[in-house]
Amino acid sequence: CSAGARLAASVADRLRLPPEKREMLDTLVRHHLLLVRTARLHDLKSPHVIRSAVAQVPGLEALRHLYLFTYVDTRAVAENNWTSMDLRDLEDLYIKMQESLAGRPEEGPGAGKQEERSVRVRKKLAALHSRNGAAVLKHCDTMPAGYVLNTPLEEIAFHLQLLDRLERETVVFDLYNRPGDDYSELTVCLPDDPTPGILAKIAGVLYACSADIHRAQAFTLKQDRRIVLDTLWIRSNGMQISENRARRMRSAMQEVLTGARTLDGFLERAGKLPPGGVVIDSIDLRNDLSEEHTVVHIVAHDLQGLLYQMTRALSRCGLDIHSAKIATWNARAENNFYVTCAGGGQIADAGLKGWAERIARALRGDP
Repeated sequence: CSAGARLAASVADRLRLPPEKREMLDTLVRHHLLLVRTARLHDLKSPHVIRSAVAQVPGLEALRHLYLFTYVDTRAVAENNWTSMDLRDLEDLYIKMQESLAGRPEEGPGAGKQEERSVRVRKKLAALHSRNGAAVLKHCDTMPAGYVLNTPLEEIAFHLQLLDRLERETVVFDLYNRPGDDYSELTVCLPDDPTPGILAKIAGVLYACSADIHRAQAFTLKQDRRIVLDTLWIRSNGMQISENRARRMRSAMQEVLTGARTLDGFLERAGKLPPGGVVIDSIDLRNDLSEEHTVVHIVAHDLQGLLYQMTRALSRCGLDIHSAKIATWNARAENNFYVTCAGGGQIADAGLKGWAERIARALRGDP
């Protein structure tokens, strides 16, 4: 980006561009990866993330140019480099940054407006889920405030339906293919395991079934019994998951998550045993991108089953994964994991360096 900006400056001199156009050109070239990296790698529900992105954009006009340029530039890289998921995330990020730059007031944590909005959400949910208003209130009380405020009402109502199904089923498996999209939305709901690692098991089954994971979100509901509610956005060969493949996934997920079959045995049978370790380029841990989570940023050599290996390593370190976002650039995988300590909360700032070394050892396969 910096090298490109220097080249752009020389072009601006040769074309004798006026100052305002020189400034716009510099912004576009210097920050041409800002929107796509933010959309692919960060939690767009976090106000910290939006503020950080907005701080790098001079104004609304520059944001509009960057929005268009991001779409054109990213699609031009390779035929399969752009997905309908990328478009949805880019639009979501653009709208939130646009609102911030336009001066829409933010509702800080604990603010009265936030509380009022939370109450409105609960009332609307109770109307959607009229059979059991108490279940709605209980569900909202066991989820983070950001979930209640930032998750669409229809999605929360769908989660409540899954919780109803869990009363009758051991593992709830739901796969949705939205018309017009090139990915599938998989939601898995089951009782929690005291040992971290359910997301790693789900990722392992999907790896064995040759499904690519582009994003994952994990919630743990602290009700009478702890319930895991994980959503993953997946596809296979650049397309949505077929009905036949979905049936195989459901059967395998049921067996592995209930303990009827070990994940290692399933991977071996599928011929998908991953290598002993991951080749790491860098690991960085930050607490300034989220109020509730530590963000673990890992850059590594790309390989099949990488997300499974990474989630397994983080779980073995005793960390709970709340979301994972994945991007691949020139055979390098860049991943962000939003995690908390086993007891809840961020990793202490003083311990970030030590945790980075510990995670690196787990990823390399060191004992």
